[in-house]
Amino acid sequence: SRRVHRDAEYGHQEGEINFWMPLTHYSKTKTTLWAESEPNRGDFHPFEVDHGSIAMFHGSLCHHSVPPNKTNHIRVSLDFRIGVGPFFDPDWTIPGVDHVHPRRQYT
Repeated sequence: SRRVHRDAEYGHQEGEINFWMPLTHYSKTKTTLWAESEPNRGDFHPFEVDHGSIAMFHGSLCHHSVPPNKTNHIRVSLDFRIGVGPFFDPDWTIPGVDHVHPRRQYT
């Protein structure tokens, strides 16, 4: 998303951790995810993560965005979240947000 946001604005809760995995080479576009190091710190830094690596951050609370890709190369990434055991509240909701992000347990 080009808009600076926290995932909590879209119905995600604090008990989720974001993972961001580029499927294309950062070196070709220099277009990458930018995020704060801590919530509301405002110290945005680029994730210089290349194909074959993965980054982890607290996207529910930390602001983040991706600037426009101004190159002729495609940027593709896989983004997902994991609810962390005791920090994930299965009954959590945000007033006014209709989309539900249920927890799925895998063993």
